[in-house]
Amino acid sequence: MSIQTIFVPLQKEDLLLPKLGYALALAGGLDSSIEVGFIHEGHDPATIDVNFTGGDVAKGFALNAEYRDQIDVDALRRDLSTWPETYRPPAGGRHPRIEMHEYWKGIDNVLARVGRLRDLILTGPCRSRSNIFADSMSRASLLMSARLILGLGDVQVEPARMLERVVIAWDGGASATRTVVQALPILRLAVNVSVVVIGNPSSSGPSTDDLVDYLSARQVTAQAVSHPKDLHTTGSALLKYLDLEKATLLLMGAYSHNRTGELIFGGTTVDVLERIRMPVLTSF
Repeated sequence: MSIQTIFVPLQKEDLLLPKLGYALALAGGLDSSIEVGFIHEGHDPATIDVNFTGGDVAKGFALNAEYRDQIDVDALRRDLSTWPETYRPPAGGRHPRIEMHEYWKGIDNVLARVGRLRDLILTGPCRSRSNIFADSMSRASLLMSARLILGLGDVQVEPARMLERVVIAWDGGASATRTVVQALPILRLAVNVSVVVIGNPSSSGPSTDDLVDYLSARQVTAQAVSHPKDLHTTGSALLKYLDLEKATLLLMGAYSHNRTGELIFGGTTVDVLERIRMPVLTSF
């Protein structure tokens, strides 16, 4: 398993630079290419049917022009071409290839149609404005792509330090297992990896020691840790552990219980995503 393409979806120009920094931090070590996808909400003017606008093609083009005019796409493309020249890849790595494409018909459509054929998607912010949903792009990436997601919220970890102290939040469930397997190429680059279980370990899935053995057989050295839940929620206890360990990246499964229930009423996933200050690797 490898991560060949890192997909960076954009809807606003000001989100590009922080996202691209994290993409570059991973791409050099993974030998991956980066695709920046600028996503328009409207239809592609080049494919508008005359019937769509009542016979006025020029008018139909104007319906979508406002989306494209929000950003100078050609200027952005030129800026992207200079990034590899200023980026220093890690030892043994290479300058990643960066491409930009424009996509139409909105974030859900693009991430369902395009994102599913990419290996890693960078999205953010992951913070929720309420306890119902995370940011619309983050939610769409998770639920529509079925791929590995690197969520960037109010991140206080520099891209170059992201793989220094990686914590895997482990509950033995299918979602966490799927995330670990998809993230193996990234875990192999990590300096330090710990597998933490919060509170009483699950009796229905692999233990932390089982996961440590699994990782060791795949060239990832990790240590198992148990952290008490006490009177905290699982999410609060996990955040406390991350702070104590000065973690730089969290890996966790998303919506490991009832997805609809967690989205509406809250749960560990929502609790962590709306409060965390570091990148999160996850999948559903």
